[in-house]
Amino acid sequence: MPDTTEKKDHFALIVGIEDYQEDELKGLKGAKNDADEFYRWVTSPSGGAVPDGNVRLLKDSTIEQIERAFLGLCEPATTSGYAGKRLYVYLSGHGVAQDVHEASLLAADGGRNARDRHVPGWHWLSWFLASGYFSEVILFADCCRSVRGTWAVRRFPLDPINRASPARVRWVRGFAVQFGGKAIEEDEGLRSRGVFTRALLTALEHARQPDGTVTARSMSNYFFNSPEVTKWRRYQAPSLLADVGVDDLVLSTGGAEPREPVAVLVEDGERPTIVGGPKRPEPWVVRPGTRPGEFLAELPRGIYVAKAGGRSKPFEVPGGVRVDDVRL
Repeated sequence: MPDTTEKKDHFALIVGIEDYQEDELKGLKGAKNDADEFYRWVTSPSGGAVPDGNVRLLKDSTIEQIERAFLGLCEPATTSGYAGKRLYVYLSGHGVAQDVHEASLLAADGGRNARDRHVPGWHWLSWFLASGYFSEVILFADCCRSVRGTWAVRRFPLDPINRASPARVRWVRGFAVQFGGKAIEEDEGLRSRGVFTRALLTALEHARQPDGTVTARSMSNYFFNSPEVTKWRRYQAPSLLADVGVDDLVLSTGGAEPREPVAVLVEDGERPTIVGGPKRPEPWVVRPGTRPGEFLAELPRGIYVAKAGGRSKPFEVPGGVRVDDVRL
């Protein structure tokens, strides 16, 4: 079974902002929901496995409050030069882009009349790359990258660190949209969600390799190629980059619940949809098999329904035993 122990040297700072002080920025409904969902993933044993005590979750915070949270993360390194192995930074709310590399989240007290009050994701991530306070830095920003005139990039709240021998820091950076693009929210039942975060968390949960791990490369491949998440890209084009080296970067070591292989055989060869199972609103991932009309899925214990071509068939995965082929 994959290791699901807590990563005591991993940390996370999560920011979700909806309640802006400037009237023109009011109207967001999903940023705090998305922050909550990322918090659930990053602290879950089957997700990021970051200890709850190592996570700061900020909602509707001012720039001063956000900066204090970053300073708190850095404080252990002011004497030792090292704060931890991995840092996750998640940002959700309104945003702008000062250049083609940037995505800047506006703080609750930021906006057109307070342009200095923002968190420039790429600029601040670059500060961590230079300082080496963490060995790995992962940034996800679900915000617009609108171009709104001149917005000077806010400096990181600590002076630059100039090391004689810079540390090798691996990084992953995911932006909801390309430069100049607009991030979209969609209603999900009785609440709203950002389509980027919803797709991102689906990839982080299901882009598992045969050993049960999710890596930066498997997440990226799933994110851009799986039909379960690519349908949202008709609304917005994301940006997902990584500099992880030869060894890749493991984002999740797997869930505590083992999964069983299930084969669905579809008479006309149409890709089936599998729904159901434990607390999951989205369809499960299926991939083509080697037999004619065969599609494969890895599923935990639960009750499911396979659907294709107007046909459907319920089946059960009891766990620990082989599941017979599901024929449609």
